[in-house]
Amino acid sequence: VCGAVLISSNKKTKIIFDKGFFFAIIAAIFYAVSSIMMKYSLDFANYWTVFSYQRIGAFLSAIPFIFIMRKELMHFVKNKKIVTLSSLSELSNLIGVFLATIALSVGFVSLIGALIHIQDLFVLFFTMTLSIFYPNILSEEINKKIVMWKVIAILVMFTGIMLVTM
Repeated sequence: VCGAVLISSNKKTKIIFDKGFFFAIIAAIFYAVSSIMMKYSLDFANYWTVFSYQRIGAFLSAIPFIFIMRKELMHFVKNKKIVTLSSLSELSNLIGVFLATIALSVGFVSLIGALIHIQDLFVLFFTMTLSIFYPNILSEEINKKIVMWKVIAILVMFTGIMLVTM
């Protein structure tokens, strides 16, 4: 948690426990419960079956939101860029969930859950790459001090992962 706070802050940023913070805590609780339920399910079924039921459940859960938000959704469907980026994002998420399901089928839930969160390292790498080579897509302030601060934060998170899995 300390590493996550460090990586998302700099001297200009004040840490504020607003609605976003509390939604993130609630989301973390749901992700933890989901991981444990998935690991339990994997004791009785293979990862293809568990993954398939997860996706069916996700689709069924989304149906009410589709009806409630249909006007807003139709507005965005007209924007091919948003549809393309959202589709690619969901495809990336789908692959990640599938691979996490396979990992959970063969590993410890606490270790897999912790290792999945090294995504911050990749987010840092991709953010820096986009900011340097494609600043029109994503512009992030990058200098030696900020990069070192974020690397230290990632090391703190890795240390936490090691402590959790010992």
